[in-house]
Amino acid sequence: MARKIRTVPIQPVAPYGTGAHYMVIPADLKGDFSVCKAVVERLEDNGAWLCLRPESAAFPSVEEVLLVDFQSASVMTHQTRILKREPARVWVDCPSLSRRSRSQLLPTGGRRDFRVAAELPVVILLKGEQFAQALPRSGRLNDLSRGGMGVSVPIEDIYARGQRIEIQVVSWAYAVSVETTVERVWVEGEKKLLALKFPEDLTPEQRERISSFILHVQRKASLESSLPATIEDSI
Repeated sequence: MARKIRTVPIQPVAPYGTGAHYMVIPADLKGDFSVCKAVVERLEDNGAWLCLRPESAAFPSVEEVLLVDFQSASVMTHQTRILKREPARVWVDCPSLSRRSRSQLLPTGGRRDFRVAAELPVVILLKGEQFAQALPRSGRLNDLSRGGMGVSVPIEDIYARGQRIEIQVVSWAYAVSVETTVERVWVEGEKKLLALKFPEDLTPEQRERISSFILHVQRKASLESSLPATIEDSI
């Protein structure tokens, strides 16, 4: 009796989908970068053509990139290469590594926005005529969201709810200075903690820098662990 051979149709292995939106950043996160926003224009040869979204930064100049897709409860990252370039669009290869991880931008503790942990020194400037001669104060950034940040300060420093202060974070690649309002002040052990709210009229550049930093923290934490060889391994 002849042995029956089972055939399996070959399907494209690239996980991209037409119309999918990605943030495109260099695979090497050590340097500075601007977040590029792209959409999958069409699939081709197990890869995909990505075109820039309106008002997006240019595609990274490097070949090795990460395509990041923030989903409802997770973040999907594809590590791939840009092999072809045309005006306002690039062709990316099938991913060499893909990972789905729990997003650090999930709401916690009943908060309305998403926060990421961060440990960075900040400079605090008191706003208002009565503080015109006040020296800058020091603090430490604990967490950051698109709507505000949490900062720890020396316990002897005095702050009040509703007070306007300017926060300068200069130790990351996306140095930013933004005026905030103190929403809450409380003490835990030997530290005084401030919950700060960003104003509604943040400039587009400030919002982009904050979003870039949140993305940077998310990716750095996710990539500290070994990326699985297939998407299925990480689900």
